[in-house]
Amino acid sequence: MSDLWQIPGEGVQECPCSKCAPGKVPQLVRTIRNHLKADASRALESTSVSRALKEELLEDDLPGPADSKSDRGSSPTGSDSYRQSPFGADTEGFTDPDRTHTPAPSPARSTSGHPLDETTNFNGADEWPQFLDGDEFIGPGAEHELQHDSGGADDFVGHVTVPPIDLTSIDDEDKDGDRVDLSQDPLFRLNDLDEYLRACAADLDDGDPEGSIPPAFDEHPSIRNAYIHAFVMGAFHGCGQDVVRQHLVAQRGSLLDSLERRPDDPDGQKLREDLAKMAMTMRSVEKRLHVDPDSAIVYYAIFPRCWARYSMLELAELESDECSRTPGCSATLFRTKRTTTYGNKRYPLKILAYHPLRRALRLVLRRPGKREECQAWRGGDDHGLAAPLSPDEWRASLDPSRKLTDIHDGWFWRVLRANARRVWNPDTATVNDVPADGNMDFLRFVSLPCGLVIGIFVDWLQVRKRGAHSSGAVIGCIENLPRSIRFLRENLLLLFTIPGPGEPDWEGMNRILDVMVAEFLELESGELFDVHGHPEPKPVHATCPLTTSDTPARGKTSGYVPPTTEKHMCYVCDKTFSSLTQAHCFDRKTFNYTSAEVLLSAKFRARDAAARGDKETVKEIADNPGVHYAAVDLLPNWHLPFSTPMEPMHCLSGIIADVQKTILVNGGMYNGTGKRNEITPLAKLESWLDNLWVPGTMGRLSLSIAAGTGRPKCDDWRNFATVMPVGVAIAWNMWDRAITEDAPEPTRKKSKAKENQERSERLVRQRRVKARAQDGEADLDDLDLEALEDNHMSKNYHNHYRNVLRMCAGLRQLWTRTTYLDDAEEGQKYLSQAFQSWANMGCHLKPNFHLACHSLEWIECFGTFYAFSAWAFERCMGILSKFKTNNRSGGELECTLMRAWWNTILCQDLIRHMQDMEDKSPGDEAAIEALLSAMRGGAETERQRGTLLNYLASVGQDANTESIKFPKYKAKVDIEALDLYQPLLRYIQDLWPECNIVRYGGLSEGRTVFLPEHVKAYSTIRVNSVKYGASTHPYGTKHCYGYMERRQAVALDWIYRISLSEELTANVAVVRPFMHDDRIPRAPWDMWNVDLGIQMWGIDLGETELQP
Repeated sequence: MSDLWQIPGEGVQECPCSKCAPGKVPQLVRTIRNHLKADASRALESTSVSRALKEELLEDDLPGPADSKSDRGSSPTGSDSYRQSPFGADTEGFTDPDRTHTPAPSPARSTSGHPLDETTNFNGADEWPQFLDGDEFIGPGAEHELQHDSGGADDFVGHVTVPPIDLTSIDDEDKDGDRVDLSQDPLFRLNDLDEYLRACAADLDDGDPEGSIPPAFDEHPSIRNAYIHAFVMGAFHGCGQDVVRQHLVAQRGSLLDSLERRPDDPDGQKLREDLAKMAMTMRSVEKRLHVDPDSAIVYYAIFPRCWARYSMLELAELESDECSRTPGCSATLFRTKRTTTYGNKRYPLKILAYHPLRRALRLVLRRPGKREECQAWRGGDDHGLAAPLSPDEWRASLDPSRKLTDIHDGWFWRVLRANARRVWNPDTATVNDVPADGNMDFLRFVSLPCGLVIGIFVDWLQVRKRGAHSSGAVIGCIENLPRSIRFLRENLLLLFTIPGPGEPDWEGMNRILDVMVAEFLELESGELFDVHGHPEPKPVHATCPLTTSDTPARGKTSGYVPPTTEKHMCYVCDKTFSSLTQAHCFDRKTFNYTSAEVLLSAKFRARDAAARGDKETVKEIADNPGVHYAAVDLLPNWHLPFSTPMEPMHCLSGIIADVQKTILVNGGMYNGTGKRNEITPLAKLESWLDNLWVPGTMGRLSLSIAAGTGRPKCDDWRNFATVMPVGVAIAWNMWDRAITEDAPEPTRKKSKAKENQERSERLVRQRRVKARAQDGEADLDDLDLEALEDNHMSKNYHNHYRNVLRMCAGLRQLWTRTTYLDDAEEGQKYLSQAFQSWANMGCHLKPNFHLACHSLEWIECFGTFYAFSAWAFERCMGILSKFKTNNRSGGELECTLMRAWWNTILCQDLIRHMQDMEDKSPGDEAAIEALLSAMRGGAETERQRGTLLNYLASVGQDANTESIKFPKYKAKVDIEALDLYQPLLRYIQDLWPECNIVRYGGLSEGRTVFLPEHVKAYSTIRVNSVKYGASTHPYGTKHCYGYMERRQAVALDWIYRISLSEELTANVAVVRPFMHDDRIPRAPWDMWNVDLGIQMWGIDLGETELQP
């Protein structure tokens, strides 16, 4: 205990006042309070406020270390007095505006010879200021209101005046030095049962604050706006508690000064009254603005091993800390500390944070226009109730010329059923979906007036710089929204943060997700919700039919065994793990699809067996058919295997990485001949990548990706696949390679390349033997094991290059924003052919290669890969990883992430309340702009590099927003010096022939004169969210190439905006086209250039052209 000394009967701390702080003088708690009050008095003396006004408000203006405690790190709602510390406080002796009792006075004691001690100034209870909305409490007996137990000692410290106490001694093994200062962390809260119980009680008392007007709107507008600016500082700009408090103190001082210079009118009187109770902490500001994240979050205590879940109310009633729900679990749920003030206090060892789905949907539907946006997908035939549509009916009704653009275009959207419930019959071992109300007809779920389809994403991330600590998250996505806004952070629902450091298994995931599943089952029947713009509540239904997660998370959530399991490598068909060495594993004609009814029946049999404690049956079902029971199996719209689609971002990017690293690099396809001063193929590829011009929106394309080293991201690999056909052709010099030529073997007997190659070949041989043994038509006696053992990977240049072309062409046709079903079928064919060829060549292929052969099924189901890709969700995980955390364990870190996420989301409601006000003042407008700027500058709209930016740009084309956006600043231009005046004049004369436009300097009567000043130049421009730039400006060089109609490549030299008047404006691009050159030799990819999107031109550019 380094910061706290114990004197019998009194708590002692280093006094932070101006007189004691330089010498680190320890003082009694009561003395410290008086020292700080003296500092406050002296601070007011130095201002220009009148003495009478100072004395009137002095009692309410005592800055000090009160808010150095984690103000926001306490109970979700209720009195702020409980929030000043993570340990909570006794209810006796508190004065709260919402309560009637006042603190009991206690006699003061003289302790030291400080110029302002207790005996000098404060000897009566009347001189003690009252509690101001939980912001501050400085009064007699305050040292008994907060108790800190460190190392087992019972140490009493003051409630708000004691400097920050070291909390790191409480069950914390993280000594990596990354701990943030808890006194400045606005989101931290210790795992204290008393705090959570008070939060539960406060939630019941508060009712439904989400739909009510925030209390700050009853205060003076100047004070409310000061709250908003303080909230923006703390929530968006990373300011700590002290900074926010000092800002509020400064705002109060400015408002006090303004009272001296204004008449004593009703407005001034209200300001004076409200200043007396102005909030002075971030905690109270959030409460008064209704942006308190804890008002909606529900916390559960969970066992660290079995993940059994207990509510805080249940935890308080438990007689033992042992697990009573999972047989054989030896973990403990909480630890107990004995304290002098509160007796035995319970601290849960692990906390799960859950934001209820209902509350999240209420927040969304209370925003202007959100319900209407959820209906934007409807076409002419999608209004009114309808029956579900089967996949065969969808295929029969599909127009071949219709583009598939989103999830609403696939058959899965129309197969979802309303008015359904799932029934398990253990006698017949069957699962049936039956009408919930006895009606024999199902309704199409999305045909309901507001049937919301919620997809979930599950993943884990490492949030610590050192040490392994996996924090999980479950994010919900409203699929009804247009894709252009669907993945904005404000529209995504963070439902769970799963505590680390370890990840739960499938049983643990069931115990976590069952609370969410229970909510979905209730919401599928429909509930009334308040909707913006509608005076009466509207019925809302919600269902969860799919998850878009990577393979490990998808397996845990849905109850599949890992794909490395020999018999159940694929959950869609019956291909085995060893069959990855055989061509038929990638031949769609040989696929035998698994039965959804069989899998679902096995899952429920496993559930019943686990309830009986029959572990053998559970194990048998895991062995065959290879499933576990999952909580989501209760949902009637959860259809196997289509509810668990392959995640394109991880799967397809992983294939590109495996081809480059495992097949080509480790397979020796970039080996050199060993000659002196030889430039190896790998060096050629790296040199070409180093000299390659890439658009600024394309992002990273590092040299290390050629050798497969480093840690490239998914967008790195996809970018590489775009240029891979050209790069590999140059590296291998495919123009001069013979058809039968192979790559050379490693020149050294012992090298890393040779070891990698031998390791891959050994694995392939072993699996080939097993695959041939599993072949039902094979005669084991006739197997030539020596021939199988002697198999080596083919290193033929042309065969490998042909497969690279097939793979890149297939990915380009499948992995697009929009597609036609015929193009998807062709892309699927290319992928299957490439993988079959590589399997015959003896290459090492992984389960992702087979799973990608089911791409066509997913596209038919969901319309396009972009409808269920994890780009946006992974971006959200990145946002979570950047939040400031306290690096603690037991779920405290994850609860901080949950509060930080919803803190910014709640800002949307605050903006709505501000914008709904009538007669807004300039101060109100400034506060609204501060909120909007913070949201625009937040993590959901900060500029992203790489494929993600292209993805956001592509979905942005669907938005009903301005398609062309110019930058704020203009570039200098002299069109006459550039000889562009005359071409621009002819351009606008052709564009507006009726305006009779003439050049300047001639007769202009009755005509419109075109002046050089009418032309403004810009360095960049955004068209449908895609950025372009002028090659003549440094800011535009990375964006200065593009395509015109019919795929004509051009160089963009100038970007102009011509404004003759408000009505006569035109945007003009000055471009020069690339010219064809007959001297260009034929390329190895010429037969594939249309599918690959690769074209070649000469280095010379054509004449200048003007394009709109």
